[in-house]
Amino acid sequence: MMKNAMRLLLVDDDEDAAAVVVERLRAAGRGVQALRVDSCEALGQALGQEWHAVLCNDTMPGFDAATVLGLVQELARDLPLIILTGAVGEEAAVDYMRLGARDVVLRGNLGRLLPALDREMAESKVRGQLRHSEELLLRSQRLRAMGEMAAGVAHDVRNLLNPIHLNVQLAERACTPHTPDTIPRALADIRRLVMRAVQTVERLRDYSRPTEPSPHMCTVDLNALVTEACDVARPRVASRGIPCRIVEELGSPPPTRGFPGEVVSAVVNLILNAIDAMPNGGSVTVRTGEQGGAFISVGDDGPGMPPEVAAHVFEPFFTTKGDRGTGLGLATVSGCMDLHGGHITLQTAEGKGTTFTLSFPRATISAPCPGLASTQPSGDARVGAPAVG
Repeated sequence: MMKNAMRLLLVDDDEDAAAVVVERLRAAGRGVQALRVDSCEALGQALGQEWHAVLCNDTMPGFDAATVLGLVQELARDLPLIILTGAVGEEAAVDYMRLGARDVVLRGNLGRLLPALDREMAESKVRGQLRHSEELLLRSQRLRAMGEMAAGVAHDVRNLLNPIHLNVQLAERACTPHTPDTIPRALADIRRLVMRAVQTVERLRDYSRPTEPSPHMCTVDLNALVTEACDVARPRVASRGIPCRIVEELGSPPPTRGFPGEVVSAVVNLILNAIDAMPNGGSVTVRTGEQGGAFISVGDDGPGMPPEVAAHVFEPFFTTKGDRGTGLGLATVSGCMDLHGGHITLQTAEGKGTTFTLSFPRATISAPCPGLASTQPSGDARVGAPAVG
């Protein structure tokens, strides 16, 4: 077969007639790879492959051209279909075109078939490009609308976090030497989580207007952030009633610059996604280490993903969770890595679990994160309080 051969799907119950069509195209100097089918079931299976065009006989008993047109429109919308007929009236030809046929060619005039195929294959490519552009535009519009909504939500959430933070600090002040140790520790944990939430909503507010890395990016301890993420995730895992355990395997990642709240949220997201993938329970292992730069990996021993799912997991609004999912979790994690100048990779196979790896560039400037180094009660109820507005 020629390297650039046309791939044609012939829907015809007459093997000899189909062979004549292929021979005429080859005689005109074109390479042809052809498959003939003569049933609805065979056609449906064949449409799952890649074809340049469909050629359909209009006189098959029990399997008419209208049925073929309907199936092609349903399963391969942009694939051109040309009707091959011994004789057809003008009214019938118009009906075929109305149903989605791109052309009608008489078997007695097959010299017109090759120009028709060339024309329709070119137009099919243009239609595919146009549809792809429309999908990108729609996705862009949806993301912009979501970004505008995110800015409003961030404003409202920050206003709610401010009194929570102030009341936690008042409670810390009320602690005495006789207060059980668990209470100051719990209050410090709450205050730290509120500050992480503040960082997250500030990034959420900027979602629709991305900029260069913020000056608040600082040197972070990935091991500490992973431990914090696991501490946040464990109660949420327990509340789901799934017998899963979270295992930390902390290595020695090099210094990394980043947004602590974003990293914690990303790891929590990956952990909860892993738990959702194991409805019968299992283990989630969170690792850190160095490989060119710092990395965090979150792996599970669940069922893994088929290739057709793995290919789309980072696309906004893509989800396999039905009504339980928004399709934004992994897209957000991917955006987090873009923000840090890093990347996320996926390793999965059906029956072999799934591992997501977050790879960070090595830090070049050391700067501590302001206001997050200490978990001790503050002396001023307004120090470190979330901004409102």
